[in-house]
Amino acid sequence: MKKEARELLFVVRGLTSMTDRQLKALSHLLEVDILEAVQVAARLARNNQGRKRQEALIAALLRTRVSEGVLDKLEEAVRVAESSSNPYEDADVSGRMDVWREGLLENDQEIMEEVLRRGQAAGIEAQQLRQLVRQYQQATRELEQALQAAGSSSGESAATAEAGASSSSGSSDEDAEVAALLAARASPKIEPDVSKQRSALRSAARALNKVLKKLAETMVSEATSA
Repeated sequence: MKKEARELLFVVRGLTSMTDRQLKALSHLLEVDILEAVQVAARLARNNQGRKRQEALIAALLRTRVSEGVLDKLEEAVRVAESSSNPYEDADVSGRMDVWREGLLENDQEIMEEVLRRGQAAGIEAQQLRQLVRQYQQATRELEQALQAAGSSSGESAATAEAGASSSSGSSDEDAEVAALLAARASPKIEPDVSKQRSALRSAARALNKVLKKLAETMVSEATSA
């Protein structure tokens, strides 16, 4: 019991030490009032008795309202925050995004129906979501064509770029994420058409990733809270 209390205190103190950006990455795991309680504690000095009472309140909320699966994720996020300023990347969220994005790129109707269904539940119009998918597919094809026309010496393809997107899609910093996945590889010179299509794919990927991340976070939240 004492061990469990220590572990919970470790999570609470870790949460109250996080930056706003790091906390935002956990918003799909914590209810709004718990996040607000964490933010209140974070604004108080560490030796303030009010902070200690607030931390006790947070511990009670976590103990009674958060599942063991979520607590495990929170503990992992705290350990990440201890050694890095980067936000926690939920592997379940990024993994689900990878599956959806690959399926959408390949016109997998089962994946499309799942994404549309979840989008509808989240208040996202089917027409809007279909348009984002079409823009992403078109941008990928056009980059592939531009690379082939340019005879790129880097050996990069749109598929390679898309695979790069999958590897880092869980990041909460979307600009950095998309910039990394579409960065030029070995070729020091980029043809104008290739550069233009890179920019188009960057924009399309960012827009689609934003929606897919929201849906994936909801899905993971439901699964871990069950």
